[in-house]
Amino acid sequence: MRLLLAVLLTIPLAAQEASSEPAQAAAAEPRFTLEVGNRWTSTLSGNRDVYRSLVDLGDGPKVLGLDLSLTRPGGGVLDQLEAHATGWGGDPYSTAWARARRGNLYDFTADYRNMVYFNALPSFANPGVDRGIVAAISPTPPANSAVLFAGSQSTYNLHRRMLDTRLDLFPKSRIIPFLAYARDWGKGDGVTDFVADFNEYPVRNLLRDKTDHYRGGVRLQFNRAGATLEQGGTAFKDDQRVYLPASNNPGNRTTPFLGQPLNLTSLQQAYRARGDSLYSKALVSANPFSWINLSGQFLYSLPSSDVAMSQDNTGNFFSSSAFAFFTGERLLASTQSKQPHTSGSFTAELRPHRRLRVFESVMTDRFHTTSTLALLTDALSPGGSTTEGPAGLERLVLNYNRQEVNVIVDVAGGLTLRGGHRYVWGDAVTRAAALSQTGTQRSAENRMHVGLAGLTYRPAQRLSLYFDYETGSADKNYFRTSLQDYHRARVRGRFQVSSSLSLTANAAQLHNENPSPASPYEFKSWSGSLGAFWTPGGGKWVSLMADYTRSSLKSELNFLVPQTLQPARSVYRDSAHVASSLLDLKIPHIGAGSASLGLGGSLYVSTGSRASDYYQPLGRLTIPLHRKASVFGEWRWYNYAEQFYRYEGFRTHHFVLGLRLAM
Repeated sequence: MRLLLAVLLTIPLAAQEASSEPAQAAAAEPRFTLEVGNRWTSTLSGNRDVYRSLVDLGDGPKVLGLDLSLTRPGGGVLDQLEAHATGWGGDPYSTAWARARRGNLYDFTADYRNMVYFNALPSFANPGVDRGIVAAISPTPPANSAVLFAGSQSTYNLHRRMLDTRLDLFPKSRIIPFLAYARDWGKGDGVTDFVADFNEYPVRNLLRDKTDHYRGGVRLQFNRAGATLEQGGTAFKDDQRVYLPASNNPGNRTTPFLGQPLNLTSLQQAYRARGDSLYSKALVSANPFSWINLSGQFLYSLPSSDVAMSQDNTGNFFSSSAFAFFTGERLLASTQSKQPHTSGSFTAELRPHRRLRVFESVMTDRFHTTSTLALLTDALSPGGSTTEGPAGLERLVLNYNRQEVNVIVDVAGGLTLRGGHRYVWGDAVTRAAALSQTGTQRSAENRMHVGLAGLTYRPAQRLSLYFDYETGSADKNYFRTSLQDYHRARVRGRFQVSSSLSLTANAAQLHNENPSPASPYEFKSWSGSLGAFWTPGGGKWVSLMADYTRSSLKSELNFLVPQTLQPARSVYRDSAHVASSLLDLKIPHIGAGSASLGLGGSLYVSTGSRASDYYQPLGRLTIPLHRKASVFGEWRWYNYAEQFYRYEGFRTHHFVLGLRLAM
């Protein structure tokens, strides 16, 4: 309330500044560009679900692109309007962005994104691969289909939309009140696993969620200081339904357990989650003297959630705790939780000498989660039932801190050196597992020292080299796959051979090890790339862009096989070639001017644990009909194949014919 009152009190002052704003210049030339067309797809050869997971571009008429800019000083409600849009007409990713302004009165922006996410790779999360069960899952199968669960048991067919709006009042003033609203919502279906003792059952999964985000505040802008004060809140809801109509689902187990089959005949499971959060945020920056810049940020939030779950399943199951078979189960559960969360950061840039800069930063992030659980279960078996009341208090406490200092020295001859140190530390405490032998709580710590180095070298005006290196060592960490004892390096270079030709080169390397005797882990990655950009004569008649990347990756990790609890080694390797190019040629005296022909494409070829080949050549021809109108045609070929999972390959051609208007 105090923040809202402060915002309201600043409006008269800002309005007074707005009235003194000088008259704007003459209107700029309006701009309007529109691309519309139609896409045709040839008959798909191969796996349709893999194609939808990786490409999923649809047929039919499309708005391929729109670009609008209009300026009208003194034009009434607004004097400047901008709008952009891409991919409308059934494509899996569409965007729209708009901005409207009126002098120093207001500045309003809106950003909308529409996404369709489909993922159904037959070999992923599929325990039947070794038995040849690779049929993909239909997004909308028959309700009682037994073939429904062949293939992957983790699939998604989701439609997600996002809207982000913001209104700034008196944007050219020193005091700028603002309001903003954002929404993120989606729905869809898929397949997931219902997990029981000694078996898992793939079942249908219906998803629906929504998050609303409201915020408002004021920005203060002065000559040597600035601040942003913001108050906001979120409201979240998530509804999920997991079900199996009356049928006989044998699950993933192929053999009886203690002489009996474990099967699922019906399931109705529903989750209902509701949450909200209020937060306060402050950002401050200052330049008290010419040789120092200071900035800081503080955030406090208090999210809370309320979750309820109901479950009713029948079949033949086995309880490892009761060591008995049972034929059905009913379960009701509810939980409430809160998480007070405080975070803050501070940075300082010092310039004690014209060749010396010092950067210091400190940040901390602290929260704790408290929750309660009420659980009621009823095992419908010849042995009777069990009931549990409210469970004990669940608690998670986490503290994370980071301090970093960097010193940058400008040496003569175009050489700049950088050196620094980063220290990361933190701790976490949570309730121990039910079978823990170390007490009711489990704690962990994180301690890491990191050395930083780098240089920038410009021996000539056309040549620049960049090098960054860091090495870290942690004596304590949270996860086996976190950065532990690691080295990371990156080299970048750019050479302007001539006014029309530039070359780039990049190389990056990461080596991380966790030498724990019980579960050693090693990760290595390396990549190197070369690029060229050629525009003779300023690209008037020809231009060429080309790049090539060579990469390799290796990961090795010990784990326990769930079925036998015996140790095993997971090894993943990948070696890849990635290339892309585009040649643009101007052909004179075609149509109303010069036609444009584009030839190129991209490829990905890898060997190793998941050997894959992907080719996408393309061709595009644009013919001007008028100085403000042109027609274009485009062809692309999509070819994907895997060496070990040949049933996941596909091939298809795409053709686009369209019209481009520019006014």
